[in-house]
Amino acid sequence: MLLPFFLIIFTYNQNHGYFASCYELLWQVGLILLSLHAFLSLLRIPYRYTWIVWISLLVPLGNLSVFTDNFVRLIMTCTGCFIVRKIPSFKLAVSMIVLLLCLNTFQLIRQNLTAHQEAQVHSSDVKQFNTTKISHNIYWIVCDAYVSRFTLQRYYNYDNAPFYDQLQALGFNAPDGHTKHYPTLRALNTYLQNVVVEHSPTLSSLTLHYMLKQTPLFKVCKEHGWILHILEPRFPFLRHLENIQPLEPFVTSILKEFVYTCFHHNLWLKSILSSSLNKDLFARHQRINKKMLHIIPKSDSKHFYYIHIDCPHAPFILHADGSFNDDRDSVIWGANEVSPSGYTAETYQKRYVNQVQALNSKLIAWLQYIIHVDPEATIILQGDHGTFMTSQEEEHQALLFAVRTKQTRASLRPETILKTLL
Repeated sequence: MLLPFFLIIFTYNQNHGYFASCYELLWQVGLILLSLHAFLSLLRIPYRYTWIVWISLLVPLGNLSVFTDNFVRLIMTCTGCFIVRKIPSFKLAVSMIVLLLCLNTFQLIRQNLTAHQEAQVHSSDVKQFNTTKISHNIYWIVCDAYVSRFTLQRYYNYDNAPFYDQLQALGFNAPDGHTKHYPTLRALNTYLQNVVVEHSPTLSSLTLHYMLKQTPLFKVCKEHGWILHILEPRFPFLRHLENIQPLEPFVTSILKEFVYTCFHHNLWLKSILSSSLNKDLFARHQRINKKMLHIIPKSDSKHFYYIHIDCPHAPFILHADGSFNDDRDSVIWGANEVSPSGYTAETYQKRYVNQVQALNSKLIAWLQYIIHVDPEATIILQGDHGTFMTSQEEEHQALLFAVRTKQTRASLRPETILKTLL
């Protein structure tokens, strides 16, 4: 019964690096599967029948109605159960699955070893930052998939000028920026590591992930007595750094996202799980908003705030007024592009602009509050990548970038701001 699930776990990880530096999630999934296995064992259901049920749930069927989808799966389950009753060589099928699992495991281990080696090579010449000369606090706010002003105007027919006017009134310089994919990983490595990874387009997302893990900035800040405040849903390894005060509990919905990944082919389960994930994400935004408006840094120490917001990235769980939108228009939860497995262009354009409008009002409130309680602080506001409504590079490589320092200069660029500060 467990083999089909472990096969999809390892296959998914092989394709997406899902468990990179977060292998505790793997044993959590295994524990759940073992519990399910024990429950079905108590019911004395033959394993060959449970196999048929799980495979019927996991297999993709295409764009069908909910009724047709579940009816076809029922027929598949009944047919499969009838067939396995007539096949005495069920052990052969099990042996084939075990063989595939072994091959995937080998590929998974090889990919991780290769990624570690590449990360060490590309991080060997990283310049160490000197944080001892900094006396002020730094707030680094990363808004996932927030595009530049020009991109919003050209591809979304939305003028973001009022937001930029408010930033300027608060003392920000907003030249906007540009970074190549991979999104957060590439952007953070570029700005943190002083490594121009744009010249290494063959680096995998897993390699970039391990490069970020070796990033010196957080480690150097820790060594020099900085207090790190981290709000980061995508890189759980940061929780293991010392001298950290998380702004909120680390996100646990990643396990639910994985379950969704396994079962999203079943339209009924997809609807239930996507709605639950949307509600979790909206609740998280509410918690973050409340926390950001109550930050009170102590004056007897230096603070570095790294805040990664899952917005305006899809799913678009915010209406323009900030209320909850149960977004189920994408076939894959969290997909950030227009495609057969994503949004239509019209839906994506409208929902993205609504989410930008909702986020803008929150960002201005946060920035006003931070400046009020910590007027000497440096504040960096940026997107980590653009969007994917078109195939144009200037759309998904352009990003929001704005900075406020005591010596804000018009020549500041995203890739040099931290080098200038540190």
